[in-house]
Amino acid sequence: MNDRQGNQTADLLITGGRVIDTRAGQLVEADVSICGDRIADLHAPGDGPDARETLDARGQVLSPGFINTHLHVESSLVTPQEYERMVLPRGTTTIVCDPHEMANVLGQRAFDFFLDHARTMVLDMKIGLSSCVPATDLGTSGAVLRARDLAPYMDMPEVIGLAEMMDIGGMLGDDPVVLEKLELFRDRYVGGHLPLIAESDKLGHFRKLGLLDDHESVSHAEGAAKLKHGFNLLIREGTAAQNLEALVGLIRPENAGRLAFCTDDRHPNEVRAEGELDHIIRQAIALYDPSQHGPNRDAHVLRIYQMATLWGAENFGLRDRGAVEPGMLADLVLLDDLEDCRAATVLKDGRPVDAARLAERPRIDPQEYGAYGTVRFKGRDQLAPDDFAKPASGRTVPVIRIVPGQIVTEYETADLSVGADGNLLADPRQDIAKLVVVERHGKTGNIAVGFVRGFGLKDGAIASTLAHDDHNVIAAGSDDQQLARAVNRVKELGGGFVLVQRGEVVAEQPLPVAGLMSDRPWEEVADRQDALIAATARMGLSVTDPTMTLAFLALPVIPDLKLCDTGLTRFNADSHPVPQRIAG
Repeated sequence: MNDRQGNQTADLLITGGRVIDTRAGQLVEADVSICGDRIADLHAPGDGPDARETLDARGQVLSPGFINTHLHVESSLVTPQEYERMVLPRGTTTIVCDPHEMANVLGQRAFDFFLDHARTMVLDMKIGLSSCVPATDLGTSGAVLRARDLAPYMDMPEVIGLAEMMDIGGMLGDDPVVLEKLELFRDRYVGGHLPLIAESDKLGHFRKLGLLDDHESVSHAEGAAKLKHGFNLLIREGTAAQNLEALVGLIRPENAGRLAFCTDDRHPNEVRAEGELDHIIRQAIALYDPSQHGPNRDAHVLRIYQMATLWGAENFGLRDRGAVEPGMLADLVLLDDLEDCRAATVLKDGRPVDAARLAERPRIDPQEYGAYGTVRFKGRDQLAPDDFAKPASGRTVPVIRIVPGQIVTEYETADLSVGADGNLLADPRQDIAKLVVVERHGKTGNIAVGFVRGFGLKDGAIASTLAHDDHNVIAAGSDDQQLARAVNRVKELGGGFVLVQRGEVVAEQPLPVAGLMSDRPWEEVADRQDALIAATARMGLSVTDPTMTLAFLALPVIPDLKLCDTGLTRFNADSHPVPQRIAG
């Protein structure tokens, strides 16, 4: 059977359930027939065709598979196949991934790595080619990709378009390198990256350049401004940035078709404890407020599912998914409770998802892409405490202030003590730690030193090679000796996270694949991350996941004050409208 004409036998008939009609935003009672990887038809209850197999869905609701509209798999700390094994059983059947973390280390080899993974996976991994490698010229990355480097990949079926264009200065200044990439993808999907930008002239300019959506909004007013100027809004709820509560008031009928969900970054221990897209769905439903969303709670619940499915698909022109209707991919999630959103059964391409099916995939070896051994300090194997000295030219210095639950930071100044050697010291009494960034691609040997407030770090250090977007080594510590211990150990691991207290390593997470991902099962990575976070709690650190917070302190395309391997940078809507270096 492949149409409505009564052909004899379906491969699978799902009976007795209610179906989310994501076009109309309502529930309908229907049996669903499937032939091959497609939905063949919907039938009145009990009126379906003969089928080779039958699935009883009485008491359950059938949703289209969930779509995570923007993420960086590398920031989940696991390889794409492990990410699939982690989230597909939870109902996420399509992800839109930007591999720019790995691309900043390996260049085009990162695209090859992800494309080869995508071709083996049950889950659909659509790839947005990384638009900004490097993100800016303010730091040192491992690779540079121009339009000519993207062009050979753009027509591959796994490629969806150009991922988040984050070079604000290049777009505002008509940089020919940026414009060449945008022109290459003029008639294709181009994602946006517009943090804290709500000015009409800037938003209008970015829309004219072809940007279609944005996932960086952190306030209702900012999100509303972007919607008004024609951007679709991808509401983000991840490990580092949780923006759902601030933006949930925009989930209203007048914004139908303009909203979707994404995680951006989500660690596996949090996926295990809470979920991925399923977690966001539950959170968005729980945040229902009749004063914002109208008196009909049921309509709000169904709108959330539209965001997680159809509207996300439409944002990318994916016309074969997001709805339970004839001709669509048979990507389905069977739920016992619509509001609780926990997958009882997941079908991908018409077949149940189980461990045996996922075990059938051929393994991708990172070694074939040069992904091991990527942490290299120019001209030396180890660093010494003296490498992190900060000579005092005065006691008042710029300080990065962490904003809890966000990846934006704030600019502050503080007065610090000066040691007998003439160097500035961290000050735990003011909750100020020393922050260092060490170039790790073997190019310049740069080491930058600054200060950060908000970790609650009194005695110890934490180091990481996951430091957006150049992915140099970044570390925060109470003193130079412990900083050196953490930085040197992270190099020995080939990348990852290291936590030091009283001069000893107390927890670590090896990430040897490009210094970004583990080559171990996701459950083991989750266990190590839980252990590391528990260790940071025992040390009294005040952020829930300091590894993710640390990862964004070197990203100059996110406001305000950041530290690259070349020094401090600022970016804000007022005094520094494009990212730029500052003294300090």
